[in-house]
Amino acid sequence: MRFIFFIISALILNGCGLNVYKSTSSNTKGNSDFGKSYSLPEGRVSILVERKEKQKDIEVSITSKIVADQKNKLFLKYARNYLFEDTLVAETDAAGLLSTINTTTVDKTSAIFEQIGMLAGETFKLASLDANSQECVPKDMDLPFIKQYEINPDDTSSIINMNDTLMREHCITIDMSDIEDNNKPINSPSQFKEGVYYRDMKEFTVKINGNNTIKHIKINLPDRTSINKISVDRGLFVERKVNLTFTSGTLIKIDAKYPSEVLGFISLPLAIVKGISGAILGQFGLKIDTLKNQTSVANEELNFLKAKAALEKEKEN
Repeated sequence: MRFIFFIISALILNGCGLNVYKSTSSNTKGNSDFGKSYSLPEGRVSILVERKEKQKDIEVSITSKIVADQKNKLFLKYARNYLFEDTLVAETDAAGLLSTINTTTVDKTSAIFEQIGMLAGETFKLASLDANSQECVPKDMDLPFIKQYEINPDDTSSIINMNDTLMREHCITIDMSDIEDNNKPINSPSQFKEGVYYRDMKEFTVKINGNNTIKHIKINLPDRTSINKISVDRGLFVERKVNLTFTSGTLIKIDAKYPSEVLGFISLPLAIVKGISGAILGQFGLKIDTLKNQTSVANEELNFLKAKAALEKEKEN
């Protein structure tokens, strides 16, 4: 009986609130254990400035995309628990961003988790800008040209260099101060612990100045100041299901089922009590059979004594 209660106590202490995954810095020792390296997402802004031959308009295209943040590489490590049977799949894309996490953890009454991650970028198109009436004279105005700049919002110098080139050659400046404000200090990966980490998406404004005209365009990029955690916990005595869907490293859908662990806890002792009762009844039945056997032996001994006494009496006569 004490052993049964010890098992229940061990399940509660070891299973309750225990995370399936631990995220640590990718440089942490011991990463040879089962696990997967991944990076938090960050944004890039691609500026394409083009003027085709025999056309007076300059066309500007703005494209945002998601890339791996090399400064925030993490290691997703499986946190093993010997009281559970776990099936885990963690996948990343070619850039090292999480794409899929499928988790199934099974206690005696099953706790199941599923996470699905998808990453995607968004593309935006800006209407043409008339370059003929610029106060400055665009370089190579009579020739077709095409220029492309990939901007890292985390690198202010790249934004300055791009604007310097655009101003000299095409009389266009691009204001990305809204995005630059996103480059605030963030937590160090060494501070990350249990769970899977992701970033929210945030809307930024890019302002384009050209031909005495100002155009604004909204783009969505990962918010570098926002680092969120999803805890993938094991359930006790119940079947727990969690479906998480990501887009561009942002959580967009939660489909979860959390049955009552109290009911599961009650059901487990009932099963144990039933087994104990069966064992007790079995022992009681064995004692009854033993008593019957002992009674039969006693009766046989009594009959033997009676027969012996009768035989001795006949000899005396």
